[in-house]
Amino acid sequence: MEEGVLMKKLNIKRFAGEPEIEEPLTIFSEDANIKINEDLKIGSSGISLSEFLTMKTFFDIFHFETKTFSGATWLKVYYTNSKNGTVLWKDVDELGCSFQAYKWSILGMLPYFYNNTWKYEFLLEYPSLGKYNRWRQTSNPLLTDQSVSGYSAVDISMTQNNWGGLALSSTKGTSTIIDGSPGNTTWYYAIGQQAAYQGGIPANDSSVQEVYLWVRIG
Repeated sequence: MEEGVLMKKLNIKRFAGEPEIEEPLTIFSEDANIKINEDLKIGSSGISLSEFLTMKTFFDIFHFETKTFSGATWLKVYYTNSKNGTVLWKDVDELGCSFQAYKWSILGMLPYFYNNTWKYEFLLEYPSLGKYNRWRQTSNPLLTDQSVSGYSAVDISMTQNNWGGLALSSTKGTSTIIDGSPGNTTWYYAIGQQAAYQGGIPANDSSVQEVYLWVRIG
């Protein structure tokens, strides 16, 4: 553990392709306490245990951000600032893992945050609108085309334009990688925007500059 960095424990069981280890390996992560297992994928390629351990600045780069809201603990898995439509996402791999200031995402790590009790529980937040949607779904939005499985509303303030959870968009490659109008040709509630929309990002029925997506971890 490097000097001057306050960190919490992160237990790693093993990575895909690595042999079983008798005792969990303890690594440390800033502001996080997350159990890692054999399902880790970053982008589409994945990462091995040996590669992981050689990345000395890995957790500093990740800079996990958590918050407590409405009786639950949330981990930030996506943030973007459109900068008036000038910040765009390239592809699924970039959306899986990116640490740029205005394009930040660890959506490729979603398999770690699937809980047998609440499945994936997401919080989609638009600060400028003062609105958010909180819901559960069983399908991973980075892996499922135009459909959402196991959708269950928890606290929804936006339903316009066929809101129904997050999935890969029918407009992937031209407008956005993920949207919240599954099964439709529109791209509202865009995650991983690939085209400008009214100088920003399509939210529920308007354009915004900033989008946060959180996943429940406790």
